[in-house]
Amino acid sequence: MKLQRSDVAVQWILWPDRWRKSLVEVNDEMSSGGGLHRYFADHLGEIYTKYSREDFDFAIDDVIKPKQNLADWYCKVLDCSGITIEFYNGAPHIPQDKFALWRMAITRIDADALITLAFVRSFHRVPRPNDLINWGVYPISSDYDLKGLFTKGLTDIHAHLEGCYPVPHLWLSLVEGGRQISHFPEYRRLYRDGFIAPRSILPLAEEWLVIYRALDIRRSFSPTRLDDTEDARGFPSPVSSAMWAERSMLAHQWDRILKREAKREETARFDRYLVAKNLFLARHIQTPWGNRGLQQFRTYFDRARLSPWPETPRVQWLRQRPMVHFVSESKYLKYIEFRISPLGTVADYARYFTNWDRYVRSDKFLSKGRMTFRFVVHFIRESLQTRDDEVPFARLRQRLDRETAVLHLFRCKYPHLACHIVGVDVANYERTCPPDVFTPYLRLFRKHDNKIVRSEYLKHWNELQQRNLHHIPPSFPPLGFTFHAGEDYFHPMDGIRTMHGAMKGLDMRSGDRIGHGLAAGRSIKHFHQDFGESLHLPRGVALDNLVWLFHELSHRIGESVVDMRRIAEEIEHLSEDCYGKAVTPAMMIRVQELRHEILLDEPPKKQPLDESHAIRNKEWFDPTVKKKRKEVIRNPDVFKNAEKEIELAQESLMKELARRGVVIEFNPSSNFVTGGIESLTFHPFFRYHNALHGKLRATINCDDPGTFATRIENEFSCMLNALMLRDIGKDDALELLDAMRQAGADFRFVNHLAP
Repeated sequence: MKLQRSDVAVQWILWPDRWRKSLVEVNDEMSSGGGLHRYFADHLGEIYTKYSREDFDFAIDDVIKPKQNLADWYCKVLDCSGITIEFYNGAPHIPQDKFALWRMAITRIDADALITLAFVRSFHRVPRPNDLINWGVYPISSDYDLKGLFTKGLTDIHAHLEGCYPVPHLWLSLVEGGRQISHFPEYRRLYRDGFIAPRSILPLAEEWLVIYRALDIRRSFSPTRLDDTEDARGFPSPVSSAMWAERSMLAHQWDRILKREAKREETARFDRYLVAKNLFLARHIQTPWGNRGLQQFRTYFDRARLSPWPETPRVQWLRQRPMVHFVSESKYLKYIEFRISPLGTVADYARYFTNWDRYVRSDKFLSKGRMTFRFVVHFIRESLQTRDDEVPFARLRQRLDRETAVLHLFRCKYPHLACHIVGVDVANYERTCPPDVFTPYLRLFRKHDNKIVRSEYLKHWNELQQRNLHHIPPSFPPLGFTFHAGEDYFHPMDGIRTMHGAMKGLDMRSGDRIGHGLAAGRSIKHFHQDFGESLHLPRGVALDNLVWLFHELSHRIGESVVDMRRIAEEIEHLSEDCYGKAVTPAMMIRVQELRHEILLDEPPKKQPLDESHAIRNKEWFDPTVKKKRKEVIRNPDVFKNAEKEIELAQESLMKELARRGVVIEFNPSSNFVTGGIESLTFHPFFRYHNALHGKLRATINCDDPGTFATRIENEFSCMLNALMLRDIGKDDALELLDAMRQAGADFRFVNHLAP
């Protein structure tokens, strides 16, 4: 594969030895083997290890030429990729065929720097306020057919509100003094350690210093403050006018550099400012090559959070407004469901939604009524960190008891405010936190004749029962169920089992949803090729996977009787390691069903007559069994030898989802970055589509648009590229995307009591 010239241009811009020396114009020393040329080639060799020195020499000579300056290098990022930014009604648009290259570029280079440079180069002037009013945080595709699809209306039913804070706004808050560098988790480590840190974080300390100095540099450029905008009243919010000030400054500096009016020292200061901004943005936007999977996701997700959390209603709204404005800036978006974490008390819920109604009505941008906002309360998983002598997930179960009871009581006391809440969800890491921890509590939101058993883990619901408040009034609209599953797993079998456990445990019906659901469409063969040698998982997880696989394939035993026998033998072997005696697959299937019941307060005094209950009690109360189930086994051959059987189970699960009418919430950017997908052309959606012959109910959503630097239109653009790369004609691709767009509108959760 040829070394991409645009990557060379990006690396040259970000090369520390260049900006440390304030090199803003290439001289003859750089050309044809000069000292700087050799050092830069060595730098590329450390990054791109599969290319030869000749490849680097040719690429450098082609990209970095004498007499070029800072503007030329940024132009190379666009020109070498063939990206031509177009402007319609003043707003930038990216060609559809170059959209993937653009998305990759702006994870390392500031998008506003590239767009303002393209504007000045195209129109030979600085943009006026009216030119900038229609700009969003990120540009969208210029494809005419896609826009025709968008005009029918878009729906985003999977957007975490806390993940909607755009990184460019974080930078603006830093520039404007609303935040300090110490507020950001990554840089906070330096303050905690007093800048006396091991060598491993010295680059972070240098980055902090570059950013700190860049804030002083920014004040020397015009416009410097929000008050300097010529027509701030034309923008829907102060955030927009702040973005205008930033973009106006960038365009003004590019104009001076292109006209050769800027002195070398001024250009060098502008260069240091852009380098600092690029480093900041790259650190806070999660990229596919930076941290694949969910292991580092919370670092990116929590980057906008301040401590302590502000308590006054106005301050809370000021914190949320940039998030809401960003996710709703699309003029095509008609309906959105925000995922929010549970609140502590009924009063907190009442206060939150009272303030929401108040501020949304008074907000100039949101009060136009073009969009409907609803909320889904998502309960957070926890990793298994309890001691062997403690009940698994005891603290989590107690928290779920309190949080679900509070939400139920809020719906009973304030139905006119609770109409904003249309569903419940479970999110965060799923590897070590099974769905059966949550399903007993979430089912209470749908049972109108709740019979609450006495248990320490239903303490708050028992209190509601004593006050006769545990029943759901028949007039209440049922809450929709959605469940994050099949996204984070040791082996795709874990994700498949989690999806099935959520579907069966919650008795999902038509219109309920699974978030992500990647595991059911993941190629098992490709997974084993990529991760087979490094596969390791807890013994209990491996056992549960095989039990579920045996159960799903039991009706197809005629197709693979030999493999089924081998799976049964492995189940008995693993169960003997866990429980001290071999357990039959049929008994283990019954144990899996019992896990969806409410946990007992203490071990029963008498041994249960039913062996399945005895095994379940051991899992809850026996320290030896819990320790054995958590022990890690490495590279189990049974999964590699059962690829055909696992694929049959995947197809069986897909068909069950379709039969029940369960909807899959796909999130292309999130799936690519955290789902371990090589590229969107290998997205599990395509296996779903082929296995179900086009009958899959699926939607396209943003998930965490601030974390992944995206917006709803761009998610459709990414999927269109993936469809066309699979040699699907554009008309057919647009038809598929339109079906997913319509599914979002049809299967959103609705509350008939809402205004």
